[in-house]
Amino acid sequence: MLRGAIAVVGQLFGHLQLVEATTMIDLIGPMTIYAGDSATYRLTVTDDADARVDLTGAAIEFQVKPTLGGADPPAIAKAVASGITLLAQSGDTLGQADITISSVDSNLTPKLYWLDVVVMLSGGRAHVIAPREYTIAPVVNGP
Repeated sequence: MLRGAIAVVGQLFGHLQLVEATTMIDLIGPMTIYAGDSATYRLTVTDDADARVDLTGAAIEFQVKPTLGGADPPAIAKAVASGITLLAQSGDTLGQADITISSVDSNLTPKLYWLDVVVMLSGGRAHVIAPREYTIAPVVNGP
C-alpha cells in the first residue's frame, strides 16, 4: 500500500472496507450512507512497514460529527464492545475490527458530516482514518 514519500517510524495506518455479504468494497475518500440504513465497515490497521498490527487491548473510537472539531457528543460514536468488534487477532483477521452502524445510528438529518477513527494502543494515540466526509443521504422510503 502506498504511504507517500515519508513514513514516520511507529505510525499507524487504517483502511476501511464496506462489508457486503461476501464482498468487501474499499472505501477511499468521501463516504455515503442512506438515512436509516445499516452498514458494517471493516477496519484494517497496519504499521509503517505495512504489517498488520495486533489490536488486542486497543481502544478504538469511530466518531461522526456535523463539523470538523465539533463539540461532543458526536452524532455517531462507536467503541470496542459498543459497536466495534475486534476480530480474532491472528491469521487473516490480524489487525482487523468491524464497526457496525445501525439503522438507528444513521437516522439523522440528511447532510454532510465528518468521520474519523482513532486507535489507542501501547500508550499511543493515532488517527488511523483521518477526518473525511460522511454524508447521510436523504431517502424516499424512510425509516
